[in-house]
Amino acid sequence: MKKISILCFLLFIIGMNSFAQKEKPAMVGVYYYDGWSTENRHANNPDAPWAKNTSRMVTKRMIEDFPEREPVWGWRHDTQEIMERQIDLAADNGIDFFLFCWYWRDDKGPINKDLIERIPQHVSLKLYMNAKNKERVKFGFLIANHQGAEITGNDNWTEAVKYWSDYLKDPQYVTVDGKPLVVIFNSDGVDSEGLEKMQEAAKEEGLKGLSLAGCGAKATGKPGFTHRTHYNVIPGYSAGSEEHKYQELVDATKAQWSGTEDQPYIPGYFGSICANDFGRTVPVISVQTVPVFTVRFMPVS
Repeated sequence: MKKISILCFLLFIIGMNSFAQKEKPAMVGVYYYDGWSTENRHANNPDAPWAKNTSRMVTKRMIEDFPEREPVWGWRHDTQEIMERQIDLAADNGIDFFLFCWYWRDDKGPINKDLIERIPQHVSLKLYMNAKNKERVKFGFLIANHQGAEITGNDNWTEAVKYWSDYLKDPQYVTVDGKPLVVIFNSDGVDSEGLEKMQEAAKEEGLKGLSLAGCGAKATGKPGFTHRTHYNVIPGYSAGSEEHKYQELVDATKAQWSGTEDQPYIPGYFGSICANDFGRTVPVISVQTVPVFTVRFMPVS
């Protein structure tokens, strides 16, 4: 069967008032979750031949029941060649930046720089930083401060900014209003004082400050968040897996597109993630015609 080109990330678009390409009405970016690197734990098991040359997220059901969904580069994408191919594909199709999902270690503890450098979720970030064509696509961070990677205490948020500083100063790092954009997944995981300390830490590192976008309703009006957005919009997430019209997801997503002058909203377009694709039992609504990319956008203000 014909293979499809799946880059496991969600598409995200922001205003371009601080971006060089003024002729474009918006910057288009994608959330990039690195779930397709490092070896599958069953790869060397002679009783699991399906796992050979696959990544840690691949299940037997994906291989046997959904072979037509294999990406053009196979079930692993953790090579420099593939990253550079992804960059070219993205740039050639209107993508301006990747927002890499970034994970704190240790969970609920102090910073563990060695482990942060070694976890498989950051492999693609390293490949991007070493890519010979990275100037074609900018990059930024989605801070995945959820279960297993929680950042607790304002001092740890300050340490995180210090750790990110070399990335934030990279000329390829995406900015809004001249400040590096940092999107925080769990906006309830940091208080306003912590957000202020993040700004102070950024300035101490020689930056103008940060554009901080909080995900979800709990970021609404919260002092310290300069912007609000979503990582995904999945109506009925906890109700079990069932089939719905795709238009329902479109309508639910568009209903979230609202902001204020003081806290602009970065709207998005989100495709569903069907748990059945992964052979897992997480309750998720599946919808008809699941797209490859999930889109977010914000027009120039």
